[in-house]
Amino acid sequence: MDIIGHTRIKNYFEKVIKKNKISHSYIFDGNKGVGKKSLANQIAKILLCENPDETKSCGTCSSCILFDAKTHPDFIEIEKDTKITKISTIKEQFLKEVYIKPYKGKYKIFLIKETDSLQVDSQNAILKTVEEPPPYVILFLITTNINKLLPTIKSRCIHICFNTLSNTQMLKYCENYSRNDLEMQLKFAQGSIGILKENIEDENFLTNRKISIDYLIKIYMANLTNRYKLIESFIEDKDNLLNNLEFWKLFFRDLLLYKRTETTNLYFNDYKDKIIKLTQEMSYNQISQNIQNIDIAIKDIQNNINITLVMENLFLEDVK
Repeated sequence: MDIIGHTRIKNYFEKVIKKNKISHSYIFDGNKGVGKKSLANQIAKILLCENPDETKSCGTCSSCILFDAKTHPDFIEIEKDTKITKISTIKEQFLKEVYIKPYKGKYKIFLIKETDSLQVDSQNAILKTVEEPPPYVILFLITTNINKLLPTIKSRCIHICFNTLSNTQMLKYCENYSRNDLEMQLKFAQGSIGILKENIEDENFLTNRKISIDYLIKIYMANLTNRYKLIESFIEDKDNLLNNLEFWKLFFRDLLLYKRTETTNLYFNDYKDKIIKLTQEMSYNQISQNIQNIDIAIKDIQNNINITLVMENLFLEDVK
């Protein structure tokens, strides 16, 4: 298994595959982009391979070719944006497939992304299979917050916890990149190769970072009337709104850290003068409250609450 890091997890699956003791249901839990889906895919490919070499797929059999082409009939990926949150879709797409025997091999493997985002009714549909799985079914439930899963699902699955990666491990991924901003990119990736890859491949990442923080400071320093205007202008860029809020949370995290330690190990070290000035004006509680308010705003937007209302609540309740 050739993903970076997670040696303990890879060793575990190599053993259970060798001994033919694979279980029916696994929860892969960990931060976004740390390798949960990648490892689940590699395990599935090995299990479906017609000529596996112990813990490696051959890469040349018809099953491997179908798998690489994302057309293997016995490997079903279910994504949130395929209306997975609707119970009718779970029944049609998942439960119907579960009880159809494999077309090619001995297993039918399901990978369900963002399982923690499913409504209770949808989770109950999955629970039926977790409780009484057909002998050929293997489930990989991918989550970033296992606490949002039903206790009955958690108790019937093997929980595999994925840690974030060290900078040394992350640098292995970066060997093919020659960049003078790599140290900054590693900070923002926060141990996630998936996030690092997205940021490196996004040529606007550093520009968006600067625009976002400049806008935050502008809003923060404005009077009430100008804040309304700035907020109206800001929310026009809806596609980047959540990313901007994440930048802002990290910026306030820098304020909190600098106020405590005067460290220079910051996400926004290039804004150090602004950070020093703001930490002199704000208390610990005020900075912490800003971080909490941003967390609430992120959740509200994810729950489809009116964006204008969310942003006005965030900035018009002046917590300075």
